[in-house]
Amino acid sequence: MLKPNSAGFARAVALVLALLLSVCILSAAERNYHRIVVLGDPHLPGNNLEEKRQVRSDINGWKDVELVAAVGDITEMMGNEEEYAAAKEYFREFNKPLALTGGNHDYIFADYLSKSRKVVFGSARSRAAKLDVFRKTFGLEQVYYKKEIGNYLLVFLTPDDLQATKFATISKNQLEWLEATFKANRNKPTIIFFHAPLEGTLETYNAKVNTSNYVVQPKERIRVLLAENPQVFMWVSGHTHTSPRKPGFASAINIYDRRVMNIHNADMKREHIYTNSLYLYPDRVEVRTYDHKKRKWLGKFDRTVPVPELKK
Repeated sequence: MLKPNSAGFARAVALVLALLLSVCILSAAERNYHRIVVLGDPHLPGNNLEEKRQVRSDINGWKDVELVAAVGDITEMMGNEEEYAAAKEYFREFNKPLALTGGNHDYIFADYLSKSRKVVFGSARSRAAKLDVFRKTFGLEQVYYKKEIGNYLLVFLTPDDLQATKFATISKNQLEWLEATFKANRNKPTIIFFHAPLEGTLETYNAKVNTSNYVVQPKERIRVLLAENPQVFMWVSGHTHTSPRKPGFASAINIYDRRVMNIHNADMKREHIYTNSLYLYPDRVEVRTYDHKKRKWLGKFDRTVPVPELKK
């Protein structure tokens, strides 16, 4: 029998660890997909923090996850110092790579409320400062960026217009970067992650959905860019807090201009939290919805989105 402090015991432990590592590597190599888990608006710290931590624990336990993407409204209300500190603490405990985008609550509002306890638009200076805090907090070179996974291009955009009166407006500089990025990647199937959805991709189940504050802006420029770039086939959004219980969460209405599939994500302010997982195969993306309260997959929302055929 090997003693715990013997050289033979140490060699045996090293052999077991090497075998386990080789199994893990083999399993990853055998997978023909890349999995991304999408977090809808976390609104940190906010309410139901324990449920938010449970979501993090669930995701940390999923061995095949290669990326966790959060689609804006990372902070609860106005993106102040306390909210960013809470957000940093929350995301620090993930054991997966992260890709975060900002939302209106992360930059557009001032650090005070009106007399009626409503949010107030911040100045251009305060917006710029909060975007910089967002960038530095999560270690980004800039608030919009791209990644490549397998044969896919992933584009992460953040509303950043310093003068905008709409909640989800992309600046001229960011639009120019986006156009150049599309031009340089004509042959790569492309997925965009942004806080707000594309116009008309939800049933109008309340007075806010499909209005100018709740779709990406400038919407006509975006429409032209997408029409000119058939490699973009999926748009992943939050902002509307659309849960699987809402009509049109996963339906034909989600298809924009008969070509781009908008994947809507529920927020995390609720006691009952859901996430979407994107399984990126070479020829398709499979979308699955997980119920973190009931700890089960919601099979009726499973979707398969084919990758467009692109000229080589």
